[in-house]
Amino acid sequence: GRKHPADLDQVFATIPHLPGDQLADMVLFMLYTGCRVGEAREARSQDIDTSGDVWFLRPEWHKTSRHGISRQIPITGVARDLVEARMGRVYLFGVDRGDSPYHRDSVSQAIIRATKKASAKRWSLGQLRHNAATISRDAAGLEATRALLGHTSERMTRHYVHGSDDETATIAAKALDGAIGAA
Repeated sequence: GRKHPADLDQVFATIPHLPGDQLADMVLFMLYTGCRVGEAREARSQDIDTSGDVWFLRPEWHKTSRHGISRQIPITGVARDLVEARMGRVYLFGVDRGDSPYHRDSVSQAIIRATKKASAKRWSLGQLRHNAATISRDAAGLEATRALLGHTSERMTRHYVHGSDDETATIAAKALDGAIGAA
């Protein structure tokens, strides 16, 4: 079935129960960037472009790299603070002081254990991309969200965004109201 965004109250209740700060930071990084699980797990210091005002994660490998599509994930605000504190490690959110990436199953099991400790509803890392997509769409629109997620079509982006047409139409109407009122 189609994934839905995680309940953010449950995510934030779980974070303090995750083992080590690298997993907590990885969860927050995913939430603030909309990146895929593998992109966060495999994020390396050498893949961070710090040359401009906005930093970018430019992963060597990602889901669509085999199709010759490049991927650039903007890193700003909270995500940038998290990355800045971890620069110099081989893997930003890895184990053994960043020398190795976390195995996907290890991360999943750690989240399951942490949700139990927090008495929180279960959620998965993959759901965080849906959270980021929905929040981004509401704030910046579908085209900006498509670019953020690295999709080549809005059709795929629509798979990740959630909310009723009424909610979406209301957001659009308020944006129009604000833009026209400012004119």
